[in-house]
Amino acid sequence: VLDRDGELEGMLVANSAAIWGSVSADLYCSVIKLHAGCAVKGAAYHEVLILHKDAYFEGKSRRFPNPQAIAPA
Repeated sequence: VLDRDGELEGMLVANSAAIWGSVSADLYCSVIKLHAGCAVKGAAYHEVLILHKDAYFEGKSRRFPNPQAIAPA
């Protein structure tokens, strides 16, 4: 969980992510939820991507059955 004041840069590898804050990173998560007010720039590798109204996403989105397995080491 990344709250409204949170910031993340680089890479995130997790089972799920709920984002309200600012992200400049590649995401490798089975479930990604981008909530209203978030700002996400980067690539999203996922099984499920939920984009709420007023969420900002700039980048690419790719579905994979196990996105954590393709994350760089």
